[in-house]
Amino acid sequence: MKETAGYSKSYRILSITGIVCLLMLFDMLGIYVSFYLASVFRKILIPWMGGIVYFPVYIPVVFLGILLTVILFGFSRLYPGYGFSTIIEIRQLSKALTIVYGFLGISVYFFRANTDFPRTIFIFAWFLSLVIIPLQRLIIRNRASLSKLYGTPVYVVLNNLEDISVIENLQYCRRMGWKPLAVLFLNKPLIDETVSGIPQLKSLEQLLEHAKSTSIKRVVVGTQMLSLDGGAYQELFRSLNSYFSSVVLISPTYELGSIWIEPLDLEGYLGMELHYHLLDSENLIFKRVIDILGAFILLILTSPIWIIIALLIKLDSQGPVFYTHTRRGKLGKDFQLIKFRSMIFDADERLDSYLDQNPEAKLEWEEKQKIINDPRLTRVGKWLRKFSLDELPQMFNVLRGEMSLIGPRAVTEAEIEKYGSYGSLILRVKPGITGWWQVMGRNQTTWDHRTRLEVYYVSNWSLWMDGYIALKTIWVIISGQGR
Repeated sequence: MKETAGYSKSYRILSITGIVCLLMLFDMLGIYVSFYLASVFRKILIPWMGGIVYFPVYIPVVFLGILLTVILFGFSRLYPGYGFSTIIEIRQLSKALTIVYGFLGISVYFFRANTDFPRTIFIFAWFLSLVIIPLQRLIIRNRASLSKLYGTPVYVVLNNLEDISVIENLQYCRRMGWKPLAVLFLNKPLIDETVSGIPQLKSLEQLLEHAKSTSIKRVVVGTQMLSLDGGAYQELFRSLNSYFSSVVLISPTYELGSIWIEPLDLEGYLGMELHYHLLDSENLIFKRVIDILGAFILLILTSPIWIIIALLIKLDSQGPVFYTHTRRGKLGKDFQLIKFRSMIFDADERLDSYLDQNPEAKLEWEEKQKIINDPRLTRVGKWLRKFSLDELPQMFNVLRGEMSLIGPRAVTEAEIEKYGSYGSLILRVKPGITGWWQVMGRNQTTWDHRTRLEVYYVSNWSLWMDGYIALKTIWVIISGQGR
C-alpha cells in the first residue's frame, strides 16, 4: 500500500523528534519568561512590599525549574502528548507545574539558596506559567497539526459503516495526532478500497500482516465490537492483544461523558465509573465564587467601554440602550437576559417579512435560529455582534445568580424543545455568557451538533475546561468571529 511508505519507522522517529524538540524548546522558554515577568512585576511592587529584586541572581533557580519541568512533563507523557485532548493536556500541565514551583519554593526556603529571593515571585511565575505554557502549546499544536510530520499512525477496527464517525472524529481532532492509516470493517466490508480517504483492509489477518510490516503498535476499536457474541469478541481481542501493545476503545456515545472516567476492575471484568463534576454541590459553590469575582473584575475593567457603546447605540438608532429577553435558566426557571441593543426597534416584524421573502434564510433560521445577514441589526449592532460586545451586560445576570460566566448557551422556551431528551440534562446547570458551543462551533454548526457540544460540556466539566474556554473566548473576540 502506498500509504505505508509515508509512515516508515524512520519517518515516525523524525516526526516524533521534531514535535518533542519544538514543545520542549517552548516549554523551557515559557518557564524562563514566566520567571522574568514575575520578577518585573515584583520589582514594580517594591514600594509597597519592600525587598530586593535582581533577576540575574535567580538564574540558577530558573534553570533548575526548567530542568524539573522537562522531566515532569516527560513522565506525564506530554512529549509528544499524542492522544491527549486539550482539557487533559491542560490538567497534566497544571499538575506538573504546581509540583515544580512548589518544590522550588520549598527548596529555596529550607536550603536558603538565596535569602534575597522574594517568595511572591514563585506565586507570580506559577500563575504566569499556567497561562503561557498551555497557550503556547495550543498554538503550536494548532499550527503543527497542519503538517504531515505531526502525529502518529493508528489502525482502526469497526463493526460496520454506522461507526464511521470514529474515523471522522480522529481526522477532525488533528491536535490529538492519531492518524488513521487503515480501517477494517468486521461486518459488511465496503466495496470501495478507501473510506473517508483511508485504505480499507479486508480481514483481521490482513490487518495483522500490515501492522507487522509497519511496526505500528496502536489500534483504535469502536465499542460496537462489544455487541459481538462472546466468542467472536474474545477471539478478536486475543488476536489484537497478540500484536498491538495499545488497544484504544472508542465509544460513539457522548452523553455519558469521556474525560472523567475511571476504570474499575471487577475480578477481570472491565468497569467504568463516570463523574459529573458540574452536578456536584462543592464544585458548584467553587464555580459560583469564580463567577462573582470574575464578573466584578470584568465590570471594572470594561466600564469605560460601556459608556462608549451606550453613546454609539443612542446616536445610531432609536430605542433603549439595553435589551431584555426571556430565557430558560437552570431547572427550567425563566429569567430576563440583558444585552446591549443591537437591533432596530421593529425587529420582530422585520424578521417575519424578510423570512417570507427569502426561503433560504428561512431554512437557515429554522435550523440554527440565526441568519448570517440579519436585516434586524443596526450598524452599531453588527459591530457589537462581531466582537460579542453586546453580551457584556450579562455580567449583571451572573451577579444575580441567573447565569454563569461559562456554561451552555441561554435559550428560549422554543429552542429548548430542539434539544429533545437532552434538554433536561442541559437545564441542570446555569447558562453561560460563553461556553463550549460558542468557542467550538459558533454559528457554523447544526442544532444536533450544538446539542452534542452542550451535553459534552455538562458531562465533562472541570476547572481546566473552563480555563480553556476562557482562552478560546478571548481569541474569538479578538478575531471578530462572533455574530
